[in-house]
Amino acid sequence: MVTFAPIPRLIGMDTPEWPKVEGPRILSLVGNDLRIDVRSRKTAASLAGSGFSVIAMGVTSFGDEVPSEGHHGALLYRVPVVLDGGSTPFLFRFSKANLRDFFFSITEKIKGRLRELKAGTKHSDHDSRKKLVSRLINKVRIAQLNFAAKVFWILYRLLARQNSHRLFIKSWRWTLPEMHRYEASLGPVIDLLKPDLIHVHDVFHLGLAARAVTRAKQAQRDIKLVYDVHEYIPGLPIEDRKRCGYENLENEYAPLVDAFITVSPGLEALIEKRFGVPSAVVLNAPDLISAINTTPLREVVNLSSDDTLMVYVGGIAPHRGAELLLETMQYLAQDFHLVFVSASTSGYIASLRERSIKDGIAGRVHFAPFVEPEAVVSYISSADISLIPLSREIQNYEVALPNKLFQSIHAGVPLAVSDNPDMKQFVKENGVGEVFVGNNPKLVADAINKVVNSSYLYAEAIGDERLLFETSWEYQSTLITNTYNNLGVSPHA
Repeated sequence: MVTFAPIPRLIGMDTPEWPKVEGPRILSLVGNDLRIDVRSRKTAASLAGSGFSVIAMGVTSFGDEVPSEGHHGALLYRVPVVLDGGSTPFLFRFSKANLRDFFFSITEKIKGRLRELKAGTKHSDHDSRKKLVSRLINKVRIAQLNFAAKVFWILYRLLARQNSHRLFIKSWRWTLPEMHRYEASLGPVIDLLKPDLIHVHDVFHLGLAARAVTRAKQAQRDIKLVYDVHEYIPGLPIEDRKRCGYENLENEYAPLVDAFITVSPGLEALIEKRFGVPSAVVLNAPDLISAINTTPLREVVNLSSDDTLMVYVGGIAPHRGAELLLETMQYLAQDFHLVFVSASTSGYIASLRERSIKDGIAGRVHFAPFVEPEAVVSYISSADISLIPLSREIQNYEVALPNKLFQSIHAGVPLAVSDNPDMKQFVKENGVGEVFVGNNPKLVADAINKVVNSSYLYAEAIGDERLLFETSWEYQSTLITNTYNNLGVSPHA
């Protein structure tokens, strides 16, 4: 087994100071820069409000540093991640992914040199003899470089094919080099901070946290470890190599966790089946205490009160149903407008915009910018309906109860959602919207029309005080503190 030891701190980096609170020290580990991670931000804020001293530690890259900041009593701290190859295991440097990058860089250099040589043959020369010799030499060099490029490419293909069946390809140690970089960057900081409890948000820092707990035990200190499982790792829609690596990492370190937290009943059942332990279900409810008011979405996209505003908020990707919604527009009246709330205007988002132009619906399809996570409820409150069309082909989505479901409820906006089991059960049981089956755009349009035409029926269900309380972060966060209390970590101890 590979062992890890913290490397020396990076020069110029200061260790963060704990907020001056008498309660236990909670270190929350997050695999992003904390800017738009709704769950980690509201967890940090609510724990600070409950009397804990809280640091939420995220990661960023060199050259893209985001300053640390206070957040409702907690500290949001970002650590630049080490990028040097010394923090990755030796064998990874001979893996398929690394070989591809290595040979690609070589062939790119060869291509650059070829371009230079070909350009050189076009330059005029008064001495025809020199010109002829120069051309011959360039042609020989070009032939040599072309031959070298082919050799390197064939060598890569042979090595990649030879290594692709190796068992270590499925091990996180060889397939996830970023985990070693996290260890090199964050490990020393964790040791210096000496937390009482580490709350790991998702799989990225699970191994890092478990090893920090082990080092603390060797130093006669006790750290409790809580794993907040946001996704069903075996069912993630990512490349096989990474998914196998994440699953391998989770299988290795999950048995060392003191308590599990998760986001839906379906995912709770899968966790218990995989690891044989129960978990506390903490819904992705909005934090209304730290909520921010902002310009309503209807005003942002310049729609009148007579227009029907349909909103899609959250991550936009091919398997999240955005194209299905574009297809649905042909079955809806001309005063129906679809607004995608997006963090980007390029890539897949640009392709959606181009498709809307091609389909002749560009005037009814809008793209609005992201706002701070704490402002989403206010932002979408002017919408008539919220749409969540998740794919049924992605196993992870079968147990999804996303942030936008609860944000919509607290914004007073009814929903039309796909029939993924957990989401379907919640919407039907609480009467907050309609469920459509499959990816038939006509059925999606029928569900949308039913909600819009009978909005008063859903308004009563959405306004239910019990539902609003139970789907508030004020209530859900108590389930986290209860979990901590059961581990003996309490500000009142």
